[in-house]
Amino acid sequence: MPLNLKKLKLSSTIEHLDSITIHTNSKIEDIQITNGVDKITLSNGQELLSTNEKSIGVLRLRENKAILLYLN
Repeated sequence: MPLNLKKLKLSSTIEHLDSITIHTNSKIEDIQITNGVDKITLSNGQELLSTNEKSIGVLRLRENKAILLYLN
């Protein structure tokens, strides 16, 4: 992922993802994943995991805080 990228939207043509890793120098603030992802690893090493058969659909990072929205 390019380091200066702030928003990323993955369309439904991308299959379900097992994981995404956000690197330390990344400027990413918003990721939208139509088919979901099971795990997102943040630059501080924190892992965000899907819960109860729901996949992470949107990740928003603002001021070192993560907001997750889930797909059914």
